[in-house]
Amino acid sequence: MEAVVRSTISTQRPVYDTPHLLEWGGIMRSGRVVVLVCVAVLALGAWVPVDGGSAEPRTLDQVLAGLHGLSFRDFLDASYKEILLRNPEVVTSLGLSAQFGMRDDSLTDVSPEFILENYSLYRGILDLLHAYDRAALSEADRLSYDIYEWYLDDWIRGEPYAFHDYPISGIGLMGWSVDASLVTLFTDDHPLVTKENLDDYITRLSLVNGKMGELVEALEYREKRGIYPARFTADMATSRIRQYLGVSQSGQVTASKVRVEGTIVWTSFRDRLAAMQGLSDSERNDAFAAVRNGVETSFIPGYVALLKHMEAIRSKAPEVGGATFLPDGEAYYAYKLRDQTTLDRSAEETREIGLAEVSRVQAEMREKYAALGLDPNQPMLDLRRAANANEPSYDLSTPEGQQVYLAENERVLALASAAISTVCSLTPKYPLDVRPAPPGSGNCYFSPGSLDGSRPGAYYVNMDGGVADLNSVPVVAYHEGIPGHYFQMTIAGGLDLPLFRRCEAPMAFLEGWALYSEGLAAEMGLYSTALQDLARLDLTLQRACRVVMDTSIHSLGWSPQEAAAYYETERGAPPGSQYWMMGRYVGFPAQGLSYMIGMLEFVALRAKVEAALGDRFSPIEFHDLVIGGGAMPFPILERLVDEYIAKKLAA
Repeated sequence: MEAVVRSTISTQRPVYDTPHLLEWGGIMRSGRVVVLVCVAVLALGAWVPVDGGSAEPRTLDQVLAGLHGLSFRDFLDASYKEILLRNPEVVTSLGLSAQFGMRDDSLTDVSPEFILENYSLYRGILDLLHAYDRAALSEADRLSYDIYEWYLDDWIRGEPYAFHDYPISGIGLMGWSVDASLVTLFTDDHPLVTKENLDDYITRLSLVNGKMGELVEALEYREKRGIYPARFTADMATSRIRQYLGVSQSGQVTASKVRVEGTIVWTSFRDRLAAMQGLSDSERNDAFAAVRNGVETSFIPGYVALLKHMEAIRSKAPEVGGATFLPDGEAYYAYKLRDQTTLDRSAEETREIGLAEVSRVQAEMREKYAALGLDPNQPMLDLRRAANANEPSYDLSTPEGQQVYLAENERVLALASAAISTVCSLTPKYPLDVRPAPPGSGNCYFSPGSLDGSRPGAYYVNMDGGVADLNSVPVVAYHEGIPGHYFQMTIAGGLDLPLFRRCEAPMAFLEGWALYSEGLAAEMGLYSTALQDLARLDLTLQRACRVVMDTSIHSLGWSPQEAAAYYETERGAPPGSQYWMMGRYVGFPAQGLSYMIGMLEFVALRAKVEAALGDRFSPIEFHDLVIGGGAMPFPILERLVDEYIAKKLAA
């Protein structure tokens, strides 16, 4: 496979470019993931502008009537298109606007009424799916039938908990919080190539204030039903929103006191407009004036209103948070466990798996520490510090440190690109960019590109100030890039499959593959030192701890302090260092445990094939099989694996 890594190294940090979910880049929708798509507020029928616009809304009956009488494959794409059309921001992110005959000039509705309509659409599409004779379909179409049925059924199961999510979270990455997703839309996902793109950008910007007002009403709707964020989640969100506005972290904020030039959208637009070709001076001046006006009259007042709401809600927000503090919390968490993992396991069963994995990984790490001459019985934190005591560190607040750090990320990804053909024959259609992450992101993450290839996938390297060593660079790069998220997602996006199979992905499949990829990189010989391999195991231990924390927070009522203390002790982190990270696990039930649970499924499937085939086992064939059909629920993937084994044994 030819090298796919492209550099965008610079001693200057780029403007806030595009954060995409978590360490992976996935995107949340009702607890599931839509690859390349943002927070799920999908609704019925054709897209509807938040305020104005030229599209004529259709009724549910009209939408479903248009899906009757289609061939099966046409039905799959047409019905999924109807779902996507209800989220114009998602369509832009996917790069499908032109294909769908849409302009990029509207925003996604977030009202409760709009969200509730989703479920009627899902039920209608599921009924139409069931009208097809599955037995008469080809083998490939039966697989698509089963996967689509699982997704639709899963979404419908979530209807009782349609508002258990709180759309403003403590995580400032696309797909994790509506405010972050909207910023990313303007700073990265909305194309700025043509004059039409520019006109649509200006129109969209004028709608932000209306959307933020609608969003605040949606938050109030949840709050009246007992759905609140944890207090420290509200604190994290208000801090982020202040960053977007370019104001200090203290003091009262009014729209009149916010400077246009200090906002994240203005700074981004200024640089993006400079890169546009084919505009006259007068057109550039007009664009600057229009966007300045949009930031001043729409973006600033909208985000100030959201900031005020989040600051006001803090006094009512629970100190602890989590599913146990929500209405019907036990049933909600049971749903989230299945939704995120695709497996039918109880919280207790899942927690036991986590505890066992913590012990297993710790034991392996202690053996490796002993091989370095350390006392393996010391606390995990002491072992990590002792092992890395003499390792060089790099100051990421300096251009020199950033340059070294980015270059090392590029180097290890190039090694992975050169070696990947030894374990998989598939090749991504589009290249990978390596870029500095926007200031304040606090994460390394992969942001998938658009399906049309106009925006490449990007691995964002966290460059926030502080010191860093290079031992952890390989494992994170392999998780996010090759053979992890970039590799799997970009392959899926380029497959000749129904659209929904190129976009949808269960969280445990995405994150499980990426965590499995960290170990696969070891099999490929990509960790060159013992400390690099220990960094790999350290992150595996982190994911095992998450299983225990997640199930304990949401089924046992652990506080953020209790969860942080457990994590710090078992993984080995400085006391008091992990409290703020609990916002992720409190706010997104079962997401954090999906990594380890998914990885264990891939490991189990591989062990099953190896045991059945013995010397005939091919890692290339196995990996082609499990990611070559796009993401899918594990029960369906296991069926494919069983069929593969049967065919190999019969040959």
